[in-house]
Amino acid sequence: MNKLISTVLALLLCVSIEGVAQSLLPDFHKYARFAGRATGFVVKTPDGFEVVQQGQDACWTPEERKAGVVTPFYNYMLLSEDEECVAFYPDVSALTFAWLGGAKTEPDYIKQAVGSGTRERLTVYAASDADKTLGADSVWLFEKPLPKAVRGRYAYSAEWYAIKDGRPCLFLMCILTTDGLKRKEAYFERLYRSVGYKRKWTYSQEVFDRETLRLHTKK
Repeated sequence: MNKLISTVLALLLCVSIEGVAQSLLPDFHKYARFAGRATGFVVKTPDGFEVVQQGQDACWTPEERKAGVVTPFYNYMLLSEDEECVAFYPDVSALTFAWLGGAKTEPDYIKQAVGSGTRERLTVYAASDADKTLGADSVWLFEKPLPKAVRGRYAYSAEWYAIKDGRPCLFLMCILTTDGLKRKEAYFERLYRSVGYKRKWTYSQEVFDRETLRLHTKK
């Protein structure tokens, strides 16, 4: 029976990951509750932002990403009220499911990016800052201007990769307009207050299974 339940959960998560049917992707607020209860992540709507897309269309990433770079799953797109910043939130159930399947705590592409030094504007957070911003042990921030503005406006991108011992990896991304770039620290602070690792969390298979079923079951 446990094997059957695990198989059903895997199928549910795969549907969410692939975004085959956008209608099956949970409402953001319902998903945020699931994240806090089952995955050890804090996920909230940042102050001054609203969810504008979810599902397959929100799994968008800039065309400038080169082939071979592992792309995390982004299932929620949030827009700032002034429309100068767009944030992309990851599918934390997918990140947790990959971690349960044996995914490395620190993916190879993070090591390669940090080691090569070829990525523009790489910031490696001090341990205290990593903990303060995302509740993580280590955080890498990659910032760069985009060769071609996304949708003709968003010409700058920022991506965070975070790890915490005994937890899944965390990814976060945003793009900004030229005016938004001038206020990037304000946007970043809003994101830091809305996404990150819970301070205390212990994985429970029972809780994860129960909350996953609830997440994908209409009430």
